[in-house]
Amino acid sequence: MPPRYLHTAADVDAAIQLDHTTEGLHLDFKAAIPGFGTKEDKDPLELCRDVTQFANHQGGCLLIGVAEKMNASKLKVAAGFNPVQEPDKLRAGIEEAITNYCVPNTFTHYIEIIPHPSGTLLAVNVPPSRIPIILWDRQHHTMQAVTRNNHGKHYLNPDELERLRMNGSRAAKIAFDEATKSEPSGAIVLSPGYLQWSGTTQRWYRKHSLPFTFSQVTDSTFTLQASQGSGNGYPSITIPYGLIRECWRDGHGQPTLLLHLDIEYDQNGELRFVDGHPQG
Repeated sequence: MPPRYLHTAADVDAAIQLDHTTEGLHLDFKAAIPGFGTKEDKDPLELCRDVTQFANHQGGCLLIGVAEKMNASKLKVAAGFNPVQEPDKLRAGIEEAITNYCVPNTFTHYIEIIPHPSGTLLAVNVPPSRIPIILWDRQHHTMQAVTRNNHGKHYLNPDELERLRMNGSRAAKIAFDEATKSEPSGAIVLSPGYLQWSGTTQRWYRKHSLPFTFSQVTDSTFTLQASQGSGNGYPSITIPYGLIRECWRDGHGQPTLLLHLDIEYDQNGELRFVDGHPQG
């Protein structure tokens, strides 16, 4: 299942049930962060581990302001709320730690201050990254990368790190699933598309958004088919997830796809070229 990101008090209440909710692949909660409203020293590397574990896996949320306890089954569960006292200071501290220790430090993450009836909480929502995020401790000349599994943080060995680096399609499939999960019609927009028109004396290209439907979704590929055209058929093409550059829902809730390749159609909507290679 795709990760659940927390933005509002209602999101928190839906995700956290006191005395029952456990941490999982996509959720990690903490009562506080050392050095921010606590007597403990700051540990920016551990803070970065808590954040990047999600970037290096399937995405997730670090929710700060929720205490935990051990239940009768020896499982850690949410025990109560522990409001963040200086959320702006904590947000700045998280950004500073990411800037100083994460490579690259430009990976996508959203730090949100959430007013809640039990007090202020802070959520760090982290989508999956297409490339591994490395923690670089320049002072001690060490590097490490962490991901998340059912037991919590997992430190990647060199072989695991290399496999993660090669598997850029992992994040792309998650983005595709998230953008299309509520689209029973299969409608999706390819943006930008390339329309090719060939006349007797000229050829021109125009960027525009093309309507498609998607189908035959597997673990490695999906099929796009033009949803308009007046030629001899409605062309389709099978796309590996690794060719997705971005996938999102636009302001109207329409799933929208941006690829790493150019698809060219003629004026009848027939598929002619894929990255300059003739089709059909």
